[in-house]
Amino acid sequence: MLVMLVVSLAPLLVFGLLSYHQARDLLINQVGERLHAASHFAMSHIDRTFAYSKENVHSWAELAVMQAVANGDPAGAISAMLTDYQRTYGIYSSLVVTNASGHITAAGDRALLGVDVSQSPWFIETVKQAAPRMGKLRLDPYVGGYGVAISTPIFRENSDNEIIGILNASFSWAELQSTVNSIEVVSEGQTAQGYATLIDRDGFILAAPRFVLLGDEGNVAASVVERAAEVSADKSADKSADESNISRAFETRWWQAENPEVLQQLLEVPAQRYLQRDGRQLLVVNTPATSFDHLSATGWSLLLVRDAEDVLAGVASIRERTLLIALITAISIVVLAYFLAWQITRPIKKLSLWSKDFAKGNLNRELKIQTSDEIGLLAESLDGMRENIKGYIDELSEAREQVQTLIDSLNCVVWEASVEPFRIINVSGQVGQVLGYDAKTMRNRMSNWNSWIHENHWVRVESTFLNAIKHAQDAYCEVKAKHAEGHWVWLKVFISVVIEDDNVIGLRGVAVDISDIVSASEEMKEARDLAVSTVESKTRFLAIVSHEIRTPMNGMLGMLSMLKEAKLGADEQAKIDMACQSGKHLLELVNDVMDY
Repeated sequence: MLVMLVVSLAPLLVFGLLSYHQARDLLINQVGERLHAASHFAMSHIDRTFAYSKENVHSWAELAVMQAVANGDPAGAISAMLTDYQRTYGIYSSLVVTNASGHITAAGDRALLGVDVSQSPWFIETVKQAAPRMGKLRLDPYVGGYGVAISTPIFRENSDNEIIGILNASFSWAELQSTVNSIEVVSEGQTAQGYATLIDRDGFILAAPRFVLLGDEGNVAASVVERAAEVSADKSADKSADESNISRAFETRWWQAENPEVLQQLLEVPAQRYLQRDGRQLLVVNTPATSFDHLSATGWSLLLVRDAEDVLAGVASIRERTLLIALITAISIVVLAYFLAWQITRPIKKLSLWSKDFAKGNLNRELKIQTSDEIGLLAESLDGMRENIKGYIDELSEAREQVQTLIDSLNCVVWEASVEPFRIINVSGQVGQVLGYDAKTMRNRMSNWNSWIHENHWVRVESTFLNAIKHAQDAYCEVKAKHAEGHWVWLKVFISVVIEDDNVIGLRGVAVDISDIVSASEEMKEARDLAVSTVESKTRFLAIVSHEIRTPMNGMLGMLSMLKEAKLGADEQAKIDMACQSGKHLLELVNDVMDY
């Protein structure tokens, strides 16, 4: 009963589990695809913003008004323009123009005028490269604020190599923070169940929601921001401080960035993966900057983190419904099984007992189950099968006895062999009577046939067997074999091929003792030869006798013919005629004897 229950419930349970896992995978894939799309859209927006900024800064540097930087912007036209741009675009924390010596001569924030930035990385590198450049997201201790320094040289008009100043636009960190925080990871935007984080090539956090920055993923972020505000407010701060200590937006690495292999995958390969943290399974979708034209040099990667348990909460009901359906089905099956048990138990037991007797070889016991259901039909079929099998076995036994009787009555050896490799499988029949060996000994000797077959018949035996195998045709041959007692016996070997799938796989045959037949044939040949010799002697004798008789007879007839022509009396003539007629008659008798 328990087995029946398990067998009945197994398909349903398997179907339920497959449905649950299919729904789970489908939902995870859908969420992953949506997060991929959102992440790619956000990174594309940041990439376009940087592209526009680089183009703007480059085009501003080529404006004619920028030539006034060589004179220190006495009219303040450049500062006015930068102030207007900074207010209009709203994405730059500072816009400044320095002269060739590194002093700010124009700025969107007038408080920065006169500040010496000759030791700032962006000034030094831009002058060195004499080309536009984009720096890292860092705190600028010279002009203040966190941002990405986008700088370009200002060349003197009609000159491609004389730098008269540097235009620097600090792309505001707040813009990145706003873009990252605006990504809709969950329906509420971003919560502890789903949020976005932008990291740099070293795994340090660049932008993330406040609850992440103030949690254990960014617990020092607030102090760094405060220090940035202090540095921005205090223009006299120590600008020679170690950049690695104060220049990062946040001094905390993302928690999985401590693993170099994971960090490398996050920075290079866009994918979705599962990560474990504090017993929670997190779905992380990353979009590296390597696939974007203007962000590829930054080495950033945007991470969208989603709580997998929260994602799968929607499919939990499928699992619960599956369990409920399985429970109801189990109860129904148990009740139905007990209801039907009394109808099927007794015939099954009877069928079981009958099958045990049948397995033991008892074919005389009939199977009688008087029911109209499938078990009754099965019992009827099985009983019919029993009768048929019994009849077949009886016929086979009778046929076997007849064949064995026939084999025993024949003075022959029955054998069977396989072809590849050639091996004698079975030897039976009157082996001892024909060859003087028992069947087992003869089976071993038959493979080494040239030891007991007369050497004059080796070629005949080999060619007969090879032709039978090659042409798949039955064949026979007569050979002389050595008896165990040392004398030779004549055998007529009949070969029958066994074919399977158009290939000869074996041979069967009978070796019949024809020694008596061969002996009788030889005796008949000797008698025939004797008769022929006798006839020839008789013929030769008659020919000699005939010759000896004919010669004087012909002479005598010749003389009588001459006498007949002489003039004799009637009496003498009658006697000569009689003698001549008698001679001719004797000659005819000799001829008749010779013809016979």
